[in-house]
Amino acid sequence: MSAPQDPNFQAPPPPPMPEEEPVAPRPTKKLWPIAIGVFVLGLIFVVGGIAKFLSGGIGTGGALCFFGALLFGLSFVRLPLVPNPEAPLCRAVEPATGSRRLLIRSLAVPAAAAGLWRCRAA
Repeated sequence: MSAPQDPNFQAPPPPPMPEEEPVAPRPTKKLWPIAIGVFVLGLIFVVGGIAKFLSGGIGTGGALCFFGALLFGLSFVRLPLVPNPEAPLCRAVEPATGSRRLLIRSLAVPAAAAGLWRCRAA
């Protein structure tokens, strides 16, 4: 038989639930039309090369078909999740001049817009 149960027994609390990480988006809607278009263009080149309308069409068409299939396959890979996006990179002129104020004056940017533009420190 089983041992008698303790009347003062209390079950331990359940473990804490892990926090769900935000899901990164997939570029499916942006890449599918491009991938399908490149693949179809490759098929047209392959058919043109086989029918002798295009010289070198078979290799070019095969490469385009492969690239289109690769883009279609990569559209299912999730994009990297960037929790805190950085400020945009500086323009090439700013490190050369050494000052943002000089760059703003040379571009004749209004002062209100100049305050919105920040660059990441190198």
